[in-house]
Amino acid sequence: MDIIKRIRDIGLIPNVDYCDCLDVNELRDILNKVTLPIIEFDGFNKEAIECIKKENPNMIVGIGYLEEDEIDEAIKSGVDFISPINLSHVKNKNILVIPEFRNVSEEALKELTCVKVKKAEIDKALSINNNLKLIVRGLAKEEINNCLKIKNVIAYEDIHLIDMYDLSKLENDANEAINNLLNISIKHIGLNEDNGNALELAKAFAKFFNGNIRQTSKGYFGSELVEIMNTDKAKGYHGHIGLTCDDVDRCYRYYKDRGYEFDEDSATYNDDGTRKFIYFKNDIGGFAIHFVK
Repeated sequence: MDIIKRIRDIGLIPNVDYCDCLDVNELRDILNKVTLPIIEFDGFNKEAIECIKKENPNMIVGIGYLEEDEIDEAIKSGVDFISPINLSHVKNKNILVIPEFRNVSEEALKELTCVKVKKAEIDKALSINNNLKLIVRGLAKEEINNCLKIKNVIAYEDIHLIDMYDLSKLENDANEAINNLLNISIKHIGLNEDNGNALELAKAFAKFFNGNIRQTSKGYFGSELVEIMNTDKAKGYHGHIGLTCDDVDRCYRYYKDRGYEFDEDSATYNDDGTRKFIYFKNDIGGFAIHFVK
């Protein structure tokens, strides 16, 4: 799969300075445990990269602030992208280059696929090259979700997630960051009705929630919180749970990497090819579960 697409479907790049005190084995194991298959080091260490890639070849590994004499060795070690100090050092190198916006001329920017920017630089970068994919640095927690909705922003870089001197909090902090990124909540509950009473049941829930009846091809909504499904159209033994999220593709990637399966035939797509709706393959407690943006 294209690395840019994979970065976009992850949405978060943890960044850490490399130093000898960093336990790379523990770092790798925690990232695997929380299903965050990406890391960027500021500083190159061949043994660290090979350690990660040997145990998890699908982990995306990037290197920042590379000097010219380190580039060939970094590429040989298996890195997936690099952020060189000087673009002239990577001319004709077979590697994805994601430099910082401030280090790139306008002319070079027109030829690039992806750059790192600060929030204040987004508009300027896109005014030069509207096809750029952007990784945003230096975001406050409350800015992340809105920034990821901006055209062409594929991920944000977090320099505070990993404490190289103390990895004991990383699992909890990473799970919190992922939960914030995915922003999953319950949109509605679906109930299956096989006695021809779908409309009456919908009216009862609409009255309870002070909402409106809305008919669909599969039944009725009794307010937007409860959907009554005709049994012949229904998913799940009891019904279903509709989950909303900021990005269905990111949720799909995350749960797929955790071993969950999806009913691919249920998927619907946006005009740009990204998913907007999909059911999981298996029920939980007799309830089917789907994501919808």
